[in-house]
Amino acid sequence: MNNTDQYRVPSLIEQARADFEYQKSLSIDLPSHSILLNIFQPLKPYRICPIHRLTSIDHVLFLLEKVKKTKTYSIDTNKIGSEGHVTLIIIELREIEENENCILTFEMLHLPIPYTYLWTMIQKLLKTIFRSQNKFFIWNNNNNRNDLCVLIDHHYLSPDAFYEINMFELQNSSKHWHHRRHEHNEYYSSKSSYHPYKQNGDEWTIEKAINYLFHESIIKFNKNMHNPLYYMNHYVCYCLALTKVSLIIELDWTWEQMAQFKKFYQNTKII
Repeated sequence: MNNTDQYRVPSLIEQARADFEYQKSLSIDLPSHSILLNIFQPLKPYRICPIHRLTSIDHVLFLLEKVKKTKTYSIDTNKIGSEGHVTLIIIELREIEENENCILTFEMLHLPIPYTYLWTMIQKLLKTIFRSQNKFFIWNNNNNRNDLCVLIDHHYLSPDAFYEINMFELQNSSKHWHHRRHEHNEYYSSKSSYHPYKQNGDEWTIEKAINYLFHESIIKFNKNMHNPLYYMNHYVCYCLALTKVSLIIELDWTWEQMAQFKKFYQNTKII
């Protein structure tokens, strides 16, 4: 019997397929009117930049120059199941003056051997990103912030540097914005046929935030789809969704402003 396979690190596509099966097993409660939802659209075009053991030094140096000029980020994490190892850390560089944003995808099970030159350069990249003066948007402190502790475990960040990170949680603030705006604004109820979210006992997820705030959906699983690029782009969309939700929180939009925004972007197709 060959026992060596028990130490084998699963490939990215194997991780994605395992997570896909886990996601399919979940009971996803979409709104009854989900047929009205459009496909999720990010705010601007983007470029996915994978980070793993085969990444070139030149690529890391290019990204290092970009993060030196970037002050705001959106971060999402992914792991196999609810208690498995963190497999992906996805970081969007929110570059206001650029026509497209870079999305860094750190493949945590496929990073280089510690203390090699590439590992050192990736560490420098992460230290530059996670400077205390920068701003980071995450969805949930209990999940995303805890998942990011893997950067301490892998010695990319020190504990002191990690706990100085300036993170802003969007889950509660976006839910509060939705409830507050709906309860105190007659425009929404008189102009929109889209029913508000009222299930107070349910978890307010990023999917539901995109459903109810933008009338869009990022839950587009296809059981016949086994393309790793599709999986990666799907995960990236969650990070892009954070950026979109944070926009209305930062600007504290009214429902009228939301309606104007959606009308302006309704014919824009980025993905």
